[in-house]
Amino acid sequence: MPKAGSSERSGLWYQERGSRRAPTVLALHGFTGSHRTWEMLARCAGPGLRIVAPDLPGHGRTGGTDPERMTMARTAAALLELPLPQAFHVMGYSMGARVALYLALTAPERVLSLVLESGSPGLAEAHEREARRTADERWVRLLTEKGLSSFAALWAAQPLFSSQQDLPLAVRRSIQRERLRQDPAGLAASLRGAGTGVQESLWEELGQLSIPLLIVAGARDPKFVGIGRAMALRVPTARLVILPGCGHAPHLEVPTSFVKLVTEFWSGLAEAPRLPSPRGTAG
Repeated sequence: MPKAGSSERSGLWYQERGSRRAPTVLALHGFTGSHRTWEMLARCAGPGLRIVAPDLPGHGRTGGTDPERMTMARTAAALLELPLPQAFHVMGYSMGARVALYLALTAPERVLSLVLESGSPGLAEAHEREARRTADERWVRLLTEKGLSSFAALWAAQPLFSSQQDLPLAVRRSIQRERLRQDPAGLAASLRGAGTGVQESLWEELGQLSIPLLIVAGARDPKFVGIGRAMALRVPTARLVILPGCGHAPHLEVPTSFVKLVTEFWSGLAEAPRLPSPRGTAG
């Protein structure tokens, strides 16, 4: 059974599955998501792995409306206050992948391996970051002026998520319900404090990574396939996997393939157990 808790030191609400004696994976969701992003992974991993899945600042039960508390640095520091072992694995999706990468670069002694799903080291050029901040402010205005329902509908309609229109209706409704559970003020603060436009570029620091790195992108997401390829060229320990039949969210669009990929990645590491093959999932 999953356990839930709120860490007073970190200020983060989190859910964990698995024994604290097992190797630990810190799993970080994307923008408009929550710990629920990783429920299937946690179920399929079984007792051989412990999954710690927090709600990041501005999201879920953690909430918050102060952009200053949502920066990469503040969030990474808060994550290290969770009940984690001295060394653990980290994975993240989209926004969560940015946080995961930052954490691995700033606390390398704590991170055993890294999985980045549809992740980016940020925008290299100042003019790109400025353009992204301007775009994010339009989303903030939509949240504050039109409300969460209008925002969620337009957010889902972005070309980045077009491949998700092929998902079963029940899955698409589940994704939208997750967005509608959020606090609009929290999402607005997250865009202002943790959006790509305000994140410092980590491209020049990628060469510092010496831990095993798995980069995952969907074949129907050419932007992040290109980013993944560029990242893999800069990190000698990186392995890039492009999953067919999916776009920006492989864990949602081809869950069986995604779970198999990441569990086999952890199984191949010296510190990880042999994990059971995922069963009973559709992808």
